[in-house]
Amino acid sequence: MTQEEINRAKTSIIAYFKPGVSEKRIGSSLWLKAFIDNFLGKQPIVADDEWIFNAAVKMFPLITAKELNVAFKEYFKDEDLTVFAVCPETENLISKEEIEKIIKDVKNSKIVPPVNNNIQGDLLDNIPNLGAILRQVSNKETDTLELGLENGARVILKQTANKDDQIVLYAAAKGGIFNCGYPYKDLEQYIVSARLSAPMCINSGLGKYFCQEIRKKLSDKNVSFDFGISNFDRYFLVILKKFKYILEI
Repeated sequence: MTQEEINRAKTSIIAYFKPGVSEKRIGSSLWLKAFIDNFLGKQPIVADDEWIFNAAVKMFPLITAKELNVAFKEYFKDEDLTVFAVCPETENLISKEEIEKIIKDVKNSKIVPPVNNNIQGDLLDNIPNLGAILRQVSNKETDTLELGLENGARVILKQTANKDDQIVLYAAAKGGIFNCGYPYKDLEQYIVSARLSAPMCINSGLGKYFCQEIRKKLSDKNVSFDFGISNFDRYFLVILKKFKYILEI
């Protein structure tokens, strides 16, 4: 691992534990589960998120790339390797000599360090124009605010006491795999492409940036997004924490 990769992993881990510190006053079911597992002997140590966060902040600067690479070599031993070969009965199993040659070739291969392409600027070249809100309806029973947008979307807003630094955006619409525009009799030949559309979108990046570049850029941010498609509908989920620009929309 390079020092740049290690630094990115450190910031990502610290960002992962940071929300637990801010939510400590509220508590969580995971915290309760940790105590139960400790009582049952499944988890020997229980440390709260604040202790873990402070420990990570203090210890991570002391960990170097040289130390980690030495540890990796000690951790992965040749005698710990188990190989499973699976193939049809009509095929000949790969021989022991062939497996040993593959392992030897991999060990002797030279892995080129990744090129660090730090992306600069905004993810989108053009920010979409804001749409108009046509109606607002308050629901006192559910403590929600319903908005009707000019594009036909129906938006329901609800503020919660927990995770008060987090914004969750979830959008769903009718129309899934069985509504992709192809006749039902021809759907069989397109079903694989339809089912793969969601993972392809997630791993295709955003704008002019590749997916891996975006992950590097957001390694110190608590942000996630997901796109899915089922037989009859599709959805998009975005979770953001303390993003200033989201409050300005």
